[in-house]
Amino acid sequence: MTITTHRVPTAPTLKPTATLAPEHPYPTPGPEAVRAGSPAAAAGGQKPQAVLRLVVGHPCRLTGEVLAQSLGGSGDFAAIKLVHGLEQVSDVVAQWRPHVVLLAGVAGQPQLEMAKEIAATHRCGVVVVATEPSRAAVDTALRQGNISLLSHQAGLAHLLHAVRGTAMGCPTIDTSFAPTGDDAAGCTLTPRERDVLLLTTEGLPVKEIATRLFLTGGTVRNISSSAIRKLGARNRYEAARQAHDKGWL
Repeated sequence: MTITTHRVPTAPTLKPTATLAPEHPYPTPGPEAVRAGSPAAAAGGQKPQAVLRLVVGHPCRLTGEVLAQSLGGSGDFAAIKLVHGLEQVSDVVAQWRPHVVLLAGVAGQPQLEMAKEIAATHRCGVVVVATEPSRAAVDTALRQGNISLLSHQAGLAHLLHAVRGTAMGCPTIDTSFAPTGDDAAGCTLTPRERDVLLLTTEGLPVKEIATRLFLTGGTVRNISSSAIRKLGARNRYEAARQAHDKGWL
């Protein structure tokens, strides 16, 4: 396993114990892959296979290096690339083609937008370590299908589980982020109205919302009008903001 640091040419390579897996577009680790140090490897006498490539994005160099070293000790990864400038993560992902991208050390909407862009554009899994994501962020992760949300209070074992699962197409949503029954207490919106308003919070036009929900533009306008009346809002954007503030989205 090799750990390299992006944008720091003089930084030494840390703990080189394996070579980089062969380059081909977004290889998916199959169930036959044996993790280094796993019981299956020991029992079967097979040579441990560390096949995953991981990009770690963290704005703090020291914290990022500690995180990369800790993950590298698991034996799961053929190579780990650490990126300090989060604005460079997408470029590194495009060039390096990892299985999973881990975004940590930054909280908020920009981090979520970066995760969505990477997941959609580069077709790889993304694990986001967050503090208190909004309900909209949780819904976005659920809709995207290849984004995991993990609490910054999670331990290393939990993080490794999330990275492995995301690489295999089984993303994780931390249970502490799961919506409770109280979140939607008093909600008068229908599920479809909530769907439309949630997409409205992303700034999408009616036509795009209709496409995503497999509806007509007229139906989306009617649904928006109903939600506007229920919330006493002036327009669909104000209705979406109010619903978000109430915890209904």
